[in-house]
Amino acid sequence: MNTGTSASIQNKGHLPLVGIIVLNWNKHNMTEVALRSIACLDYKNFFVVVLDNGSTAEGFEELKIAFSDVTFLNSPVNLGFTGGMNTLMRHAFDRGADYVWMFNNDAECNPDVLSKLIAKAGTIPRIGLISPLVANQDQPDTYQVTGAIVLEDGVTLKVSNQMHEGRSLVRAHPDRVAVVGAAALFSRSAHEEVGGFDETFFAYQEDIDLSIRCLRAGFINIYMDDVTILHERKKKDSGDQVAPHVSYYMSRNAIILMDKYRGFHWRIKAAYWEAAKRLKEIVKNDLLTLSPLVAQAMLAAIWDGFFLRGGEYTSRRSMPWILRTPLLWIAYFFSKNNDVRDLDCNPPPRAAYRPAIRSVVMASVQTLVLAPMQEAVRWGKCRSLRVSNAVGVGARSRSGRLSRKPLHRAPSSATWHAVPTCAATRFTAGDKNCGARQRVSPR
Repeated sequence: MNTGTSASIQNKGHLPLVGIIVLNWNKHNMTEVALRSIACLDYKNFFVVVLDNGSTAEGFEELKIAFSDVTFLNSPVNLGFTGGMNTLMRHAFDRGADYVWMFNNDAECNPDVLSKLIAKAGTIPRIGLISPLVANQDQPDTYQVTGAIVLEDGVTLKVSNQMHEGRSLVRAHPDRVAVVGAAALFSRSAHEEVGGFDETFFAYQEDIDLSIRCLRAGFINIYMDDVTILHERKKKDSGDQVAPHVSYYMSRNAIILMDKYRGFHWRIKAAYWEAAKRLKEIVKNDLLTLSPLVAQAMLAAIWDGFFLRGGEYTSRRSMPWILRTPLLWIAYFFSKNNDVRDLDCNPPPRAAYRPAIRSVVMASVQTLVLAPMQEAVRWGKCRSLRVSNAVGVGARSRSGRLSRKPLHRAPSSATWHAVPTCAATRFTAGDKNCGARQRVSPR
């Protein structure tokens, strides 16, 4: 593998120096495949930098041994795709790179890909992003992306996965091309003017934002229809259920992106669109029962997107129950009126909604009835113990009546000290100090 520097350009026919940057996160085997394909490139002036982005899986040390001529960086925490790539870009440009090739670790390339990208980039004065076509790794004759353009609103994208359609889109609107790919080449001049990825997005939709900023700064983005890389098929394209964090980032970042370029009014519209789309998906696929974590992530994305809360997704992020439950009921009633439809626009049979109805009812009962009752019971137990410990337990007199006189009366000189009430979740019936007031004799 070539690991040239800027000083070696003179010896290699003034070839631009390219920094190939790869981000690894818990997929060391996949990264190894990507690095082996990079090692076969016929371009002669490049270096490779790999950042381990807070991985918890083992195997990164084996990569260092297998690829001794690759520069390996390590981040103790997950910086996200945006933060990790920005770190790699800064490192590559500091080493004198003229371009960075943002190569996904789940991609593979042919030996001549980088040479063709650099040759094309050299013919365009203000090149921003340039990308090959992206084909499916398991079916190389089918494509994920063959072209994409920004529509008239300046934010929404039209993406094609058909060769003829993608080529027509790019040629008809050369000033509105948005690069959505897994191996985009980014020029140094564009980076110096528009910067790197916006780290608010953390992951997903960040390439759309970078493409829009390049276009607004006067740079040109292009696709090369004679160059192809292979990329792992996304789960949503293969029909499998996507992970909760993927659903979250896609919905939340769509709202943030709309607000960034269209303002608050369009943020409201984007939140409404995403809510309608995700609620349909939750009810139709019965995600409350089959994939509750995915349903929670979808609803949290709408809430966080509306309030522009970026960063990493965690399971603690969620939509407040007071809003979540009515939204689920609204989605159910819309589905009852046949507004939730399959992809072929035919309403699903009524029996298909029964599991979703049951899930919504149970979630509503748990949120609106059981949870408040449990809190009331816990509070009542603590309250009763406070009274009983402070006043004393009543004793029955010889006549059998319950005496109101406490068994233990505190001396007149005694003082009372309040003990903090214990947390309701830690309360047990045998905990005699829960909210009690302790009597302390004078010293």
